[in-house]
Amino acid sequence: MAVAKFKADILTRDCEKSFKITHGDFTETMFQYSLQEAAKILESASAHIQKSTLGTEDTAVNIIDPNLYALSYGRSKALPDEEINLQNCLDYIGKGHLVPKPPRSSRIAEVDIDKPPAMVYSLKSQWLPCNVQFPDGINAKITSHVNNLHPRDHADVYSLLEKVITKTMPIWNLVYSTVYESTIPCSMRIYCSEAGRTFPNGETPPWDPLGLKDDLYNGVIDDNEWQRRTDEWLHAQTIIYRPEPQLKPRPEDRHDGWEDRCRVTSEAIADRRTLLGDSDGIQVIIKLSAWYLTPENPICNTENDWALDGVPNDHICATAVYIFDDHNVTDTKISFRSRFQGLCFEEDCQVEPGDTRAVEEIFGFTHRDPSIQEIGSVTMREGLLLAYPNILQHMGSSTQLKDPTKPGHRKILTLYLVDPQVKVLSTANVPPQQADWWAREFSDEAGQFNGLPKEVVDLVLDEVIDCPFSKKEAGRLKDVAARDRICASKQITKVLTSYRVDLGVLFISSTPALMRWHTWLWLDHICRCC
Repeated sequence: MAVAKFKADILTRDCEKSFKITHGDFTETMFQYSLQEAAKILESASAHIQKSTLGTEDTAVNIIDPNLYALSYGRSKALPDEEINLQNCLDYIGKGHLVPKPPRSSRIAEVDIDKPPAMVYSLKSQWLPCNVQFPDGINAKITSHVNNLHPRDHADVYSLLEKVITKTMPIWNLVYSTVYESTIPCSMRIYCSEAGRTFPNGETPPWDPLGLKDDLYNGVIDDNEWQRRTDEWLHAQTIIYRPEPQLKPRPEDRHDGWEDRCRVTSEAIADRRTLLGDSDGIQVIIKLSAWYLTPENPICNTENDWALDGVPNDHICATAVYIFDDHNVTDTKISFRSRFQGLCFEEDCQVEPGDTRAVEEIFGFTHRDPSIQEIGSVTMREGLLLAYPNILQHMGSSTQLKDPTKPGHRKILTLYLVDPQVKVLSTANVPPQQADWWAREFSDEAGQFNGLPKEVVDLVLDEVIDCPFSKKEAGRLKDVAARDRICASKQITKVLTSYRVDLGVLFISSTPALMRWHTWLWLDHICRCC
């Protein structure tokens, strides 16, 4: 983590003027106000879906919900040989070929021969990203529709989202470079100096601390017993000496000119090609949510369990969270933890067999603990944008009213970056699936379809059984997808916590199969202890 902090310090120092967002704050007042007003309009337009799937006592509402009209295996249609864009996507509603259901065997992670397989993928759905390009090399341009955001009705919202993505790219570059070092080469690593035991205050330990020399001389105890008792006492009295780790170049990189290889520059972080390489764009899943608190419901608990974002078939490699509207609610803390891997004490740390105390004090875990370590938390507030890699499990704290006599709210924009090295089906391949969008294309200004009143049209659309989806079916599939993903998330956590630290042999089990999805490389760079 110190390597990432090293890069972040450089980013903050070198990019403070040009990239304010990477400093943590998105402080453009007019932009923030525009996004707040847009959220109100969107929320009003999607109220029918929210009410059909959420109870009246719920405090969390998804205004743009990736689970709604997601790619539904065996139900959604995709265009195999062409891509659609913002301008023509409405013309393709209902067209394409059914996306088949994946075989169950392909969605199971074989964790260990001694453990049952885990269903960590979704058999029901995949979140649909929009395609984003950078025509001028700097500014983002959304080229396929955002799922659940009408391309004509909310064209102004598209421009706001493009601005957020543009501002997010430098920080995504930084996050992504911790996975693929070739994006921003940096040879700096954390090296731990030699640790050991020392007597308090640097004193020399006494030769016979227990006063056993007379028993030794008189033959009451032998040399081995005297040594055993003395060692036990010394072991209990000594403290573990732990020098601070240092950030420095790898030994093989210490040569003339190594500084040039180890320098993370603001130019590299700002350059969109750092992340994209030869690719012409990225894929982004967009979610817009709101929390509403009242004196009757003053607390919101949105994330009570540790979780990754999405499921493996979404291929999310990084997430950006932007709080753009806060009123009368307390700050929220997002905590992070990560599984560590491949740490072999016998080879790397030269620990004396059986000396578990030293390992526990230096590394912070005990025998049979899950091989997962918490790595800190971030306090979220209005105007803050936070980006993190999706190999870090996260958990949010509860939020409550500051003034319990008045209502309050918080609105959040979340951007999920699909791994640029893994292209998935997006809204460029899957046309809009909303039956009401399709009907509008053939209706008059009064909402009549072939002379039928709008009320009758709505009733007919609710019974549509072929693609596109009726509102009723969309709500049902959304609930099915949400439950399926909750189960998959629990399985992922179960797998991650199933591997335990074994200090009996001073060895940690190797990486489970789950970590061999597209983001497994993060762990090698972020979670090294020495």
